[in-house]
Amino acid sequence: MVSDFESYVKLNKKISAEVVGVVQAITDFGKLGDNVASHLAVKIADRQAILETLSVTARLEKVLGLMESEISVLQVEKRIRSRVKRQMRRPSANIISTSR
Repeated sequence: MVSDFESYVKLNKKISAEVVGVVQAITDFGKLGDNVASHLAVKIADRQAILETLSVTARLEKVLGLMESEISVLQVEKRIRSRVKRQMRRPSANIISTSR
């Protein structure tokens, strides 16, 4: 879970890298899941479902599932941003070469 959280933090610019160090130091699995969940950009209903889950194993599974979904979304957003940047560079190169 910690390595997935590291990937999430690298993709999500809104979370400080120091948070990873804090999460790595947590030895209690329940606290680990709760801490990771508190940093995920998920709906309130999803947060509530995590809080209502008493079993630590089930709670960790929910957090991991939500985090994997968020990582997928962030990866798609990153690909889109890089495509847009490439597209923005192309026309300016074409304008420069045609204006000469």
